[in-house]
Amino acid sequence: MPATYPIWTDATMRSDWGAKPRRSRSVKNVDAIEVEAATYRGCEPFAGIFELVAPEKDPRTFQNKLCAEVYCAWHGVKPFTSYPHIHLLGKYKILRGYTGKVIDNLA
Repeated sequence: MPATYPIWTDATMRSDWGAKPRRSRSVKNVDAIEVEAATYRGCEPFAGIFELVAPEKDPRTFQNKLCAEVYCAWHGVKPFTSYPHIHLLGKYKILRGYTGKVIDNLA
C-alpha cells in the first residue's frame, strides 16, 4: 500500500529544475520500475526504483512521452488527478514482486 500524501495546493511548485529524489520508503512484494534516467516537471534526470501504480499498463505513452505512473510525492504532495508520470529517458527494468526501498518524494 503506498503512502498517503497531502493534496497539491497553490503553494506547490509547478516545476523545479533542482528537484531530485529526497525520501524513500520500504515496500514488500510490489511491482516496481528501476530507471537509469527519468525526469518529472522539468527536473534534471534522476535514477532509482519506484513503485508502479498500474503495472499492467506501464510503461506507456502519455502526453507523447514514454512514462510510468508511480506512487511518489512531488514536493511532499500528490498531484490533483493522478500520481506522477515520470518521463523515461533511458533504460528501465520492471521488477515484479520487489521488496526493498523505493523513491517516495521528488523535491
